[in-house]
Amino acid sequence: MTASVRRHDLWAHALVHRLRQFGVEDVGVAPGSRSTPLALAARARVPAAGLRVHWDERGLAFHQLGHALATGRPAAVITTSGSAVANLLPAVVEASQSGVPLILLTADRPPELQGVGANQTLPQDGLFGRFARTSTAFPPPEDAEPSALLGLVDKAMAAALGPHPGPVHLNLPFREPLEPEDGDVEWPHSDWVLADPSSIPEAEPPFPDLPDLPPRTLVVVGRIVQPAVRASLAAALRNLPVPVLADATSGLRSEAGVLSSYDLALTRGWPGDVSPEAVVTLGGPFVSKRLLQLLESAAPPVWVSVPEFPVIQDPTRQATHRLGPIQRGVVESLLSRIPGDEAWRDGWTDADRRAREVVEAWMGDGSPTQGEARLVAHLVRRLPEGTRLLAGNSLPVRHLDHVGGALPEGVEVFANRGASGIDGLVATTVGLAEGGRVTVGIIGDLAALHDLNSLALIPSAPGPVKLVVIHNGGGGIFRHLPIARRGGEGFETLFAAAHPWRFEFAAAMFGIPYRRVAAGEDFDLGAWLAHPHSGILEVAVPPDGSVRESRELAARLA
Repeated sequence: MTASVRRHDLWAHALVHRLRQFGVEDVGVAPGSRSTPLALAARARVPAAGLRVHWDERGLAFHQLGHALATGRPAAVITTSGSAVANLLPAVVEASQSGVPLILLTADRPPELQGVGANQTLPQDGLFGRFARTSTAFPPPEDAEPSALLGLVDKAMAAALGPHPGPVHLNLPFREPLEPEDGDVEWPHSDWVLADPSSIPEAEPPFPDLPDLPPRTLVVVGRIVQPAVRASLAAALRNLPVPVLADATSGLRSEAGVLSSYDLALTRGWPGDVSPEAVVTLGGPFVSKRLLQLLESAAPPVWVSVPEFPVIQDPTRQATHRLGPIQRGVVESLLSRIPGDEAWRDGWTDADRRAREVVEAWMGDGSPTQGEARLVAHLVRRLPEGTRLLAGNSLPVRHLDHVGGALPEGVEVFANRGASGIDGLVATTVGLAEGGRVTVGIIGDLAALHDLNSLALIPSAPGPVKLVVIHNGGGGIFRHLPIARRGGEGFETLFAAAHPWRFEFAAAMFGIPYRRVAAGEDFDLGAWLAHPHSGILEVAVPPDGSVRESRELAARLA
């Protein structure tokens, strides 16, 4: 090491080292000048497999979001100053709504260059507003003691990993010169004492007063993000004497005894026309709008909401008891108070079975590529064991909930349902491909167009990434809405956003194997999924096909 290492180089190395002590093993870097000390420190201190470089800050942030979802560990993003920081906002919103610890390290100009018209400078501190669990404006490393700087990092990570995990923003000003002096920064350095960070205490909410539940209680499990919470719920829900409805994003659809075809079954109303006396909702929101509307109209006299994180999860404003967040012991004690009603449970089980049989018969009457719901139904039943599946927002996740049924053992489902946007879905899919696992993303054509830049991430993914693009001529979900009945050029232009583009040349640009399949064309979906390489499958389906499929299934069930 040279005699005089620049202080900002020491600080950047100390910062990355500190983050690794908190479990950050994956850092994404977007190229830039002001972030030079951070980028070089990440290269030196992060394992090569954990370093990702991508020029598009928005896509990079969504990739790191997917990585954090897949591993259960915090992931970091490094950007330069200026509008680069603003490009992180969509992923920050999703991470905030979904409880994902995303660490934002944004380089900035020093105070003397703020507010004077300096190039590539804007007020970055607090840019993410309420969506960041905390936003910390650091002083330049020359202006503060090392212990004070590291103390700010500890506080930020406590917020990122606390009872309601989520994104945190560390805004880090650096003065020029930004390039390092000759020689490497040796470690540890005597100027920076790095004791192990103090442990973050887990908040234990007081054990609540639990209500007694009537026999006809309905248990609904919505989206669950944290693997540990999913595992504890799987144990608590076994052998319950009441129906348990598992949302497509709950991670519990491969568990024995849960019901997974209820969204289709409920097109005929409550099983036996008997509404629940009570409902217990566990975790985050669920996909089925039909179920939510039926519950809202039934207005059960007891409604217990137990969210995954300490936030209100009560979209109908009818909850009579709000507990949470989910903790071991509370859920078991709550569910043990249900006496159960065998006829009530069996009615639900029979309705779910009939819906499942209708789907299986319907699948057998047409090609897997005949329509988008059929494609989703066939795809999930052919997924290799251990696959990670990202279901895109708008129609794919709804089709998965409607006709996906029970999932194969070992298949994990992910969805950006915090804010339910269509942005960043390609990048999130690639971020999920951790540890060499096969990762499948099924998204719409507008979502693919929205995130074309992130196709560049696929060739260097650590595992095969299979991207299924359902090309239904634009925003197919709008064809399910009342506005579609107006039809005409205004609908096609303003809502469906129909377009003529195909994804063949985009795939070729990034060297990704590509196949386009026309509606109804014979195609071995299972063989394509089993192939050990990444690829893009574009399936062209009729624009109004999803609406017709929905009506056909409802008619068959009737």
